This record gives sequence, C-alpha cells and structure tokens, in this order.
Amino acid sequence: MSLPLPRNSHLALVAVVSALLILKATKRVPKKPLHFNDFRDLASRVDTHGVAGQELFGSEYDIIIIGGGTAGCVLAARLSEEPSLRVLVIESGESSVDLEPSNIPAAFPSLFKTKYDYDLSTVPQPNAGGRSRDWPRARLLGGCTTINAMMFHHCAPSDYDEWPKFLGKTKDNSIWSYEGLKKYFLKFETFIPHKDHSDVDISERGSSGPMKTGYFGYNSYITQQWIRACEAVGIPAIPDVNTSKGTLGVTKVMIFIDQRGRRVTAENSYLTPEVLKRPNLRVCVSATVTKLIFDNSGDKPRAVGVEFTSSRDGPRIEARARKEVILCAGAVHTPHILMLSGIGPADQLTSHDVTPLVDLPGVGEHLMDHPAIHANLLDKSGHSLGWMRKTAGVNFKAISALFQWSWMGSGPFTSNLGEGIAFIRVDANPKLLPDPSLAEDSTSGPECPDIELFVSPMGHPPSGKDITEPSFGVHAVALRPTSLGTVRLRSNDPFDSPVIDPRYLSTQHDVQVLVEGIKALIRITQAEPLASKVLDKAGDDDRTLDHHLFTATRAEIEEFVRQRVNTLFHPTSTARMARREDGGVVDEELKVYGVRGLRVVDASIFPTIPAGHTVSPTLAVAEKMADLIKAEHTQA
Repeated sequence: MSLPLPRNSHLALVAVVSALLILKATKRVPKKPLHFNDFRDLASRVDTHGVAGQELFGSEYDIIIIGGGTAGCVLAARLSEEPSLRVLVIESGESSVDLEPSNIPAAFPSLFKTKYDYDLSTVPQPNAGGRSRDWPRARLLGGCTTINAMMFHHCAPSDYDEWPKFLGKTKDNSIWSYEGLKKYFLKFETFIPHKDHSDVDISERGSSGPMKTGYFGYNSYITQQWIRACEAVGIPAIPDVNTSKGTLGVTKVMIFIDQRGRRVTAENSYLTPEVLKRPNLRVCVSATVTKLIFDNSGDKPRAVGVEFTSSRDGPRIEARARKEVILCAGAVHTPHILMLSGIGPADQLTSHDVTPLVDLPGVGEHLMDHPAIHANLLDKSGHSLGWMRKTAGVNFKAISALFQWSWMGSGPFTSNLGEGIAFIRVDANPKLLPDPSLAEDSTSGPECPDIELFVSPMGHPPSGKDITEPSFGVHAVALRPTSLGTVRLRSNDPFDSPVIDPRYLSTQHDVQVLVEGIKALIRITQAEPLASKVLDKAGDDDRTLDHHLFTATRAEIEEFVRQRVNTLFHPTSTARMARREDGGVVDEELKVYGVRGLRVVDASIFPTIPAGHTVSPTLAVAEKMADLIKAEHTQA
C-alpha cells in the first residue's frame, strides 16, 4: 500500500535527506556494491538480428529470474542456497540499500516520479471522473517493498482456501490452501516483540525469517484516538490481524520495520552481503528485458534464455538458462514481457507486429486492484504531520525529526503514513452501518472483510491541490472488487510502457462498497474521542478539505467516490493461476501453459485479489515456489 501525494509534497524532505547523507558519512564508510551490471561477464552479446556473437564467460545459468522485486529477491536467495544451481537475476532498476528516501519509512513518496519509479499511469477512467491515475511501481531491487507503506498483512485465510477452485482438478488440490501456505507466511518473518504490544500471540508469528516485522513505527496521537473511536462504534480491537483466526477488527498496524526504525525490504532482507557473495548467484541491475528466447524444435516451445539491454539503443545481450526462466516482473511487466515474446492474445500480438508463439488469451486480462478513497479533515490536536509537505522556507520540524530518526531510530519519520487499520464487513455491524446497501457479497467467506479503513496523521490531497492547514486523512478501500481490467501492448517496443486499464468502478458493487466505506468513516470520525480531541469543525467551510461529507446525501457520496477513487497500488491477477479454458495463464506449479521451462512467480498469478495487502502473500508464494523448484531440480 502507498498513498498518493502531490508531486512537490516532499521536496523539502529531499533537501533535508541530502544533509543526512553528509551526516552519515561521519558514521560509516560506504560499502562497495556487490551487484553486477557489467554485462560482459554475464552473457553473450548479440547483434540487432538476435544472432549470438562471441561467447563470454558466465553466459549460461541454470535459472534466470526476470525481476529483482519482492518475489525475485526471495527466489534469488532461496534458490542459490543450493550450490548446484547457477542463478542470474535481471533487474531494470538499481539497489535501494543506500537510498535514504527508501530507508526512511515516511519518505517513500519522494521517490514517485523519479528514476526509481516506472512513472506509469492508466488510461482515462470513464466511470471514475474520466481521468487517468498515476500508478507508482518501484524500479528498484526489492520492488514495491521499497516504496510502499510497509503494511504487514496476511489477508483472510479463506482467500487462499478459495484458490484451488480456480484450478479444478489438480495434482494436489490443497497446495494453495491457507494450510498449504501458512508455514511460508511464518518462514519469511521474524517478529520483533514490543513492550506496548505484549498481547500479540507469538505462536502465530514467525521467528527466524529474513523479513522483520513489528511495532517500531510512529504511533501518532491521531491514530490512537481513531482506534478508540473505532471501538466506540463496535469494531472490536484485536492485537494482530495476521492469524489463523482471521483479520476482522481494528489495530495499530504491524509493519515491515526494524528496531532502528528503518524500512525492511525484500532486497535488504534477502539479498544480504553474505548472499551476494555466493559464487552461484549473479545480480544484474539497470537491465531491461526485451524478450524471452525459445527453442522451437520440440512439441512445445521451450524457454532457453533472455535478451536484455541497458537502453533502447544499447546492444542486446543474451543469457541462457539450462533449466528454466522465471518471470517475477509483477502484474504490469510480467504480462508485458510475455506479450513482447509472443505469448498472449494472438489478435493483439499480430496487431502490434509480434509473431504469436502461443495463443494464450488470459495474458494481461483479469487485472485487479484495490480501489481506495482518501478524505482529508482538519486537525485541532496539534499532532498532524502535515508539516512534511512544507516546500517553502526552512522546515525546522523536518530537520529535527530527521535527526531523531538518524540518531535514535524513532520519531515522526518512522511513520508509515497509514498507522491505524480496521477490517470490517458491510453486513456485520448494524451499529456502524445500520442500513447497508450491498447487492452482492464478493468475499471469500463470512470471516473475510470487504472494507478496509485506515487513518493517516496527515492529509493526502488529490493531485493538483494542496492543504494549507494541519490535517489528517481517513481512507476506505474496497477489498474484493469485481471490476476487471487489462494490461495490453502499446507497441512492440519493450521501452514503451504497456496500456493499463483497471476499469475502476465498472461494476455497481464496487461503488456500493466504497460508499459504505465512506459512511463508516463518517460515523467513526464523529465518535468519541476522535470528534472532540482531533476533529476541528472549522474545516467545514474549507473546500480543500472534505468536511462536506458529514452532510452529504448518498448520491453526493457516490459522486465523491467516482471523482476520488485511486489505486492502493495492489495490481494482481494478469497471469492468473486458473484453468486455461477459464483464462488461466499458469497451472498449479505456476508453469505457463503451452510452453516448457517458463514459470511466473509474483502477484500476477493470484487467481483473484485477496482481501488485504499483497506483499505478504507474494512473499509466501515465492517462498513456497522456491521449495518446489529446488526439489524439482535437485532430485537424484
């Protein structure tokens, strides 16, 4: 999860971070990078016609991983544990280990619209105000774990129990159930106990995984009062939303953070210096994959390599894979690479002069995302973090807070900007929503939420606007949307971004859920202690804020939803695991239909979007697949 901010919102923070870099220089000597971007020791140079040139050392690997994001880092680390497997990772971005706006939890929005972001946007959305939406996607090792709000959430157990039904009859119909995945949720995690959250059941938490989780993030006064107001309207307080008991309730959100107050990413957790020193692992950065390479001599095409380059006009480089190629490029770029390589809807490929290799209509279809609404209210408590947006003059609060983070690992800059979280069902709380209007239940079961609510200690104004007064944000998310979108080719040039159309609010169900979410937020905000201690009624006449929602009709709320809906940056399901005849792209082992030697491991394989945040399920899927792939390739 990330939060949309105006492009200039963190200009002051960027300047202060520069001062921090000088400060850091007195504390430690920078490490020599351990990543490899010299293509000559990785692969064979090829000419513009794709004919292999002079063979150079290191051109052949057992497994090539495309994308060093969330799943790619997991697979790289786990597969290279097996010394007999030579592994190459090809990543288009750079390392984020020494990138301070990523390390500082609250600073991630300053990376949007920079070279560390793909700078993607959707086509105009006819059911959502007719405007396009920005879609930040990290161009960094570690993927979106480097630029998200760090929320640690397993989603509802019944979400995964639902997955096998999309596969029909399989070798092992329980392979993707919650019980089949639970040990992998625990495997990636090390939970660090906190004195203020001693009621967490540590038997439900991982204790030896690479990814640290805990409560070391900022806990603002605004968040504390919001949680109490949620309890007052009947949302039960629970210590942990990541257990086998389910996710319904309100809590201070657990995040991916360490005891030093630093962001935990897939890169700094899995691609440690020790891992990068393994002789059987190479990580190639700043390299864009242009297409997959196939051997067509058998009954099915076989993926045998990858072509990539450093720039649009740069030389094409080829690396070969003896065993398999694994796509971990995410829900946008995985289908993009498949289609550029001739795998996808044949009519679309031919229209862009791509020769179809496998007609697989499901590639790029069934795009799902969590639509979210962000509303801004005036704060009178004096605890708003809105000063982080200040761009004029010297920002003394930011400087002070940054020094607190640097020396103590605490303070406002450890905020994930989405500190308190509640998961609810529209039909389960008459005190909160006495007369809900929802014609369809799209959840995976009675313990699965359909709405997420969260609070931010600063407002998040729509693009092109700003808030001059101290504010806080309240947010509603439709967790099980029924609107389905697409990712399609713009051209056959790999440097042209694909066409993204999430089709937001194309079903009335999604509109209804978000309207109910706004109604729930209104009820919570007007409850004590939030109403008297935080909410400032002086904002009722300020049109840069959203106090008009308190007196809005249902029709007016619906129009607000259509104008304000935005991404929560959780795209999934564009290469989904399902039966081929139902639009599936991969089978239960995540192997691509119609080809050999090619797998997909990232959020694009989710059969449908889970009811929550997508980082944890992506990590768990990657951990599980690492075990399966190692077993397959190391059998005697």
